[in-house]
Amino acid sequence: MKQSSSSWVLPAIALVIIGFLLLRWYNMRTETVAEPINFAEGVQIENLSQDELDSVAQGADDVETAPLTTPQMAEGQTDEESSQEGNIDEAAVMSGGVIRYNVEGDKVLFNVFAQAPEMTEGMYQVWLREVEGEGLKKAFTLEMGKGGWSGSAAAPTSSLPFEIVVSKEMTDDDALETVLLEGTIEKPAEMASPEATPSAE
Repeated sequence: MKQSSSSWVLPAIALVIIGFLLLRWYNMRTETVAEPINFAEGVQIENLSQDELDSVAQGADDVETAPLTTPQMAEGQTDEESSQEGNIDEAAVMSGGVIRYNVEGDKVLFNVFAQAPEMTEGMYQVWLREVEGEGLKKAFTLEMGKGGWSGSAAAPTSSLPFEIVVSKEMTDDDALETVLLEGTIEKPAEMASPEATPSAE
């Protein structure tokens, strides 16, 4: 009788242990495989201090620049179709602009300057857009100053590279309306991964 009971007790204990290990492995796997952070949720926009604003807006020695240009129409697309899809607005044509930016610690400070006509209604809105993606983050509205429209902010360097989009907005909401200018803030060379950086001889 004793021999009979021990013949199933040991296999049962082994099955319990195996089941526990499988459950633990599954829980660890599901915790590790997490959903990627949404670009709009992961990017935090910060206002600049006066010193930061002066540094990036006035173009210090370590400030980089990138052009803002009008978006290209899709091949075979008419001006009217492009305008309706939010690519080009003939009523608010911008002659171009420039992005000035500088990496300080874990932040990239940037200033957006654009040449554009004065608006009787609506606003010029700046957005951050994910490169080769659809993520979009509302940043700030441009304000009229000496020589043109401008605005500044800071974003985490972990979000680099990203696109700067200037749009004409009639409604202050989170929907992108008419795109006027686009430019890209690239990841600085010094932030490249060690594998991508050639070793010195």
